[in-house]
Amino acid sequence: MKPTDTFYGVRIARLHLELTEKCNAACPLCIRTNPDGLRPQSYLGTQELRLDDLRAFLPVELRRNLLEVHMCGSYGDPIMAKDCLAIAALFCTPNCSVSLSTNGSARSTRWWSELGRILAKNPKSRVDFHIDGLADTNSFYRRNTSFAKIIKNATAFIEAGGQANWEFIPFKHNEHQIEQARELSRQLNFARFTIKKSNWIFSEERPKIAFTDRNGKTCYLEKPSSIYMPDKGKTRASVIPDSDNQEINCLALFQNELYISCESIVYPCCWVARHARNIYLGKDTKDGFSELFQRYNGNEIFNLKRHSLEEMLHSHFFMALSEWWSTNQPPICFKKCGLKNQPEKIKTTNVTNGG
Repeated sequence: MKPTDTFYGVRIARLHLELTEKCNAACPLCIRTNPDGLRPQSYLGTQELRLDDLRAFLPVELRRNLLEVHMCGSYGDPIMAKDCLAIAALFCTPNCSVSLSTNGSARSTRWWSELGRILAKNPKSRVDFHIDGLADTNSFYRRNTSFAKIIKNATAFIEAGGQANWEFIPFKHNEHQIEQARELSRQLNFARFTIKKSNWIFSEERPKIAFTDRNGKTCYLEKPSSIYMPDKGKTRASVIPDSDNQEINCLALFQNELYISCESIVYPCCWVARHARNIYLGKDTKDGFSELFQRYNGNEIFNLKRHSLEEMLHSHFFMALSEWWSTNQPPICFKKCGLKNQPEKIKTTNVTNGG
């Protein structure tokens, strides 16, 4: 990464929005969940981005230039946000696609039908339903969700014209159902079925992970078979042409993308956002980015309720960050967008239904 490669004054083409920190589920390994009892972390509240906020934060000209808006985040499920439908409608146009990442077990079928009609405006728009099993296994990890409700909601969305993807994380308790789930996705007209191999969860040294459910029972998530563990040697940086993967190649910068948290704070991406929040909570962090963000008073200068996005993009912070990239720092950026042997974690197996 050359020091001249920076977000400084860049034209934004993509946004990643964390609409809310609320979620109906209690997944044991999620950053928002306390694994001892599966309650939300004590520091979480009900903050969210509202429609009027985004209209004020993002000028019409910027919105016209957007190619893609992704709604996910670190702490919440976007469908739990009050203005989720209205925000999807604001951004989804023939020129700008909108995608959501969700467990799918909230809202009514009527709500989902409306979302399907909204996203049908752009053929690249989609909803990624994270469904890790079938009726008897999905809720072992996706706690507090209903498989039957998810399927009803997904069906309503698809029948209204929406494009749905089924994303499946294999564990020991559900890997035997992958082909059944794939076949069900075809029957329901999901556009894609994806196996997500995630070794941030497991390793040879860590084959199972304990958690305590809300009844005080100790449970275990166990590592799947080796064929469902990710290959070594692939990296996020490898999607960027002409990179040797020894330097930091910021994927967010490559895609002209920014992340806006539910607190209305702007970050380069979701990975640094979750670490930066930790430092303001008084937690120990070794990611490097957080210290730089705090040094520049990031919670103040990157708060869209106090400063414009244009001001932020011309902040000296981004120049300092790009200069740090040239030395393969900070550690979180090198880990996610620079390390040659960083395992591939996202969407490693894609099978398009019907083709």
